[in-house]
Amino acid sequence: RRVLFRSLQSQLDSLGLSGNGEEAKEIFSLIERAAKLNISCSQFALSVFYYTGFKSYNGSKEIEVVPKDPEKSMSWLKKSALGGCPDGQHELGTAYRKGDGVLENDRESSKWFEKAAINGKASGMLQIAVNLSIGRGIKKDKVKALAWVIVADSHTRELENDDVRKDLAKMKELLKNSLSQKDIERAQDPAIQFEKQVQKNRNSFNG
Repeated sequence: RRVLFRSLQSQLDSLGLSGNGEEAKEIFSLIERAAKLNISCSQFALSVFYYTGFKSYNGSKEIEVVPKDPEKSMSWLKKSALGGCPDGQHELGTAYRKGDGVLENDRESSKWFEKAAINGKASGMLQIAVNLSIGRGIKKDKVKALAWVIVADSHTRELENDDVRKDLAKMKELLKNSLSQKDIERAQDPAIQFEKQVQKNRNSFNG
C-alpha cells in the first residue's frame, strides 16, 4: 500500500494539491464521502491514505490531512474488497500473505488473490498462479496456474513495473518446463474461460 500511496501522492502533486493543505483536505473529504456511499474503489483509496497517513502544507505550516490509522485502514480495505474493488482484493490478499494488519492466513490470501484475478487485476493473476503452482492456501494445480499466467500475459501493460513483468515471465517459463506438452495445451481452455469472465466482470463493475 505504500507504493500505491506514492502513486496517489504523485497524482495530487500533478494537480498541485499535495502542497495545498486546504484543497488536499477537500479532496480527501470527497473520497471519504464516496467511500461512505459504498463506492468500493474510493474505500480502497481511503484505506491507502489511512495506511500511511498524509500531510500537506498551508504556506510553511504543516497540516495533517489524514492521520495514520492502521485499524481504519484495514477496516476500509476489507469493505473495499467485499465491495468488489480488484485493487482492494489484491491488497487484502497481500495483507493476509504478509500478516500485515491481519493474522497471516494463506487460505484467505489465495481467496482474495483469486477474486482480484477474476475481476481483472493482473498482479492478482500472477499471485494466484504462484499459489496454485506450489499449493499455498489452495489446492496445487499447475495447469490452472499456467492458465492464469497466460491470461496475465495478455494484461502485462497493467502490471505495476518491469520487475513484476519479469516475475511473470519467470513463472511462465518455470511452469512450462515442469509440465508436459499435453498439460500445456490443457491450460489453453481454462485460460480462455478466465479471460471471458474477466472481461464480463470488468464490463459489469461500477465501483
